[in-house]
Amino acid sequence: MTRASSTVWPTRRWRLIFLAFAFVASSTALGATLQPKLLEQLIDDADVIVRGTVQAVTSGPRVKGAPGTTVVLAVHEQWKGSRLSTLRLVQPGGSEGGLTHAVPGLPTFRVGEEVILFLEGAGGAQYSILGGKQGKFSIQTDPRSGKRVIEDLTGARSDLTQFLARLGAPAKAGP
Repeated sequence: MTRASSTVWPTRRWRLIFLAFAFVASSTALGATLQPKLLEQLIDDADVIVRGTVQAVTSGPRVKGAPGTTVVLAVHEQWKGSRLSTLRLVQPGGSEGGLTHAVPGLPTFRVGEEVILFLEGAGGAQYSILGGKQGKFSIQTDPRSGKRVIEDLTGARSDLTQFLARLGAPAKAGP
């Protein structure tokens, strides 16, 4: 074995050890995901439950030293919590300097999207999504039936009127 090849092997070995450690660490981190919540648990645990339309999604401010995203929601209906007409959410994850920092388990938003959110107080007038992605439901129109449906984090769809009834809301499916 030459001297050059003997120095390459330890470097390669350390690289493999590092990659194995990184894999185990990331698997452990992914294993520490949020516990599934039933709709009834979301209703009970939420400080605020609102239905609204996303007006803006912008980068910033930074959250705990990492890029953040601000979501502004025009509130149309509210079933729980202090009355709001506009809601401003700041959550970790976002884009900065051409790089995107995604946070597993947190929902994403798009302008014009109609949603029902289950929120918990984060201090003052700040709220965070209860249960991560579990606390966001998108409202859509089914292209085949034309009926309003609610979509959960898995992409499963159900009738909006039935969902609203489970919330204890009047059975109206329009905005």
